[in-house]
Amino acid sequence: MGPAACAAALAQHFPALFGAEQPPRPLKLRIQQDIQQRAPGVFSRRALGVFFHRHTTSTPYLKALVASDARYDLDAQPAGEMAAEHKEAAQVELARRKALADERRAALRDAQRQAQRAQRPAAAPAAAPTPGPDGDAPPPRPARHARPPRPPQPPQPPRPTRAQRQERPPRQEHADRPARPPRPPQALREAPREAAAPPEPSNPALREQTHLVRAWQGSTLTKANFCVLKRITEAELDAAIALVQPAPRR
Repeated sequence: MGPAACAAALAQHFPALFGAEQPPRPLKLRIQQDIQQRAPGVFSRRALGVFFHRHTTSTPYLKALVASDARYDLDAQPAGEMAAEHKEAAQVELARRKALADERRAALRDAQRQAQRAQRPAAAPAAAPTPGPDGDAPPPRPARHARPPRPPQPPQPPRPTRAQRQERPPRQEHADRPARPPRPPQALREAPREAAAPPEPSNPALREQTHLVRAWQGSTLTKANFCVLKRITEAELDAAIALVQPAPRR
């Protein structure tokens, strides 16, 4: 059963929550167990996992998470409050997607402007002067009005020589000011450079596990809430961490 067939079957068995005309609502935690109990043998675990991964990561569903304060069961009835960390994670993801969309629109506008400039015709060469009625050269154009001369500036006093500047007494405020402490060496002023990110693995399965572990390391959620958000168990997360970051040799 593919995602489209799974969505149609869910809309047939549970129209209050998955109907085509129903807006997306935040789902109750572990709602797959309720589906298996109320419709045994209809949906496989893999089919539900693929469908809910696409459904819960869609932009309309993330907006519903941010706007709602409760989760809903199969009958579209409130079934638990919305956790603050789940709202925060949805807001972060929506902001990231908006930034990507803005970048794409800006790049598209730049490409359209460049295409319009390339399609503009080249400027026509200047036309030759038309001869006069008797075949002679055309009369010269009148000269432009010259700018009036600037008024004379008053003479400036001569600048003091180096010897005269050295003979000046130091200012009182500068003489009483304490000396500045010596600057630290260049090596201490430079900030340490960030370590380069490790290369992406070539194996698709290992790459997916690597992305999952990096998302967990950069998340502020607890392990239980992170596993619920990613639709995995804590044992699967521990296995991915052990696969991507093996224990050091003793």
